[in-house]
Amino acid sequence: MKKILAIILFAVMLAGAAQAFETIGTGRTGAQLLRMNMSAHSLALGGGGLAVLTGLDAFCMNPAGLAQIEHMEISFSHNEMFGDVRAEYLAFAKKYFGMVFGIDLRGITFTMDERDNTGLDTGESLHFYNIAGSFGVGISVNKNLFIGGSASGIYEHTGLDGYDDFNWGFNGGLKFMLLDQKIKVAASVRNASTTRVGFTESRDFPMPLTANAGISYTFRNGEMKDKLILAADIEGYWEQSYTLSGGVEYLWTDWLSLRAGYRHKEDYDLLDCISFGFGVREKIKKLDGHLDYAYAPYGDMGATHRISYGLSW
Repeated sequence: MKKILAIILFAVMLAGAAQAFETIGTGRTGAQLLRMNMSAHSLALGGGGLAVLTGLDAFCMNPAGLAQIEHMEISFSHNEMFGDVRAEYLAFAKKYFGMVFGIDLRGITFTMDERDNTGLDTGESLHFYNIAGSFGVGISVNKNLFIGGSASGIYEHTGLDGYDDFNWGFNGGLKFMLLDQKIKVAASVRNASTTRVGFTESRDFPMPLTANAGISYTFRNGEMKDKLILAADIEGYWEQSYTLSGGVEYLWTDWLSLRAGYRHKEDYDLLDCISFGFGVREKIKKLDGHLDYAYAPYGDMGATHRISYGLSW
């Protein structure tokens, strides 16, 4: 029964992605909150680590990661970037009937100065916020293959007249492991939709269709056995070509992980392409907690600090 559901889910994912790509212009701009990766673990690895992420850490980028949750998990993430911009993330997942169901809520707020038609500051401020939510399911086909799918909805408020809108999209992905789980491969498609964001006479922003693929290698020999993980990722957008990233994670102790990553950004200095962070694990009886922090610079725009905490039991 579980394999039949997996096949049906995978077919729906492919159909949704195909429909989105057939729609002219789908996937360019707008609703960027749905493209935003809310995982501090991933940001520290250069914004990738698709094959490394599991559970709710993976939910935003690849719902197949849900299938690796053993029973129940909750996660919260806080992000500060570019001065007045704040992003929050809350997610919960639970295993039922051999499948893992997840739900999340994310939001972003920011403020900017209002300007008149001549470009002069009016002295007033415009307040923007986006709120998005997702519901998904992850299925373990076998011990080395996981697939998942989710649906997302987003409400955008920009402070501009006539530009409040609600839109939706579908997400799907898979993850599989090879060579006694030394090598892990993952891929996903996000925000497949035929809806248009902010469809007015002056604004026509399609949903941000995005595709990701990643691979990781875990050392299983010598002094680095189960301590060193290398990851490489590619992220493609409809309106751009692609972005490459790579990361390394070192398990210093059973409870502390050190991470660093590189994400290629054109016209950025080398140091502005490097991110880093750490992860702390704690186990109290049946509770397994994990605290993650990441720092990533963005040139003249400043830097992003992201912190998240998850609890599984």
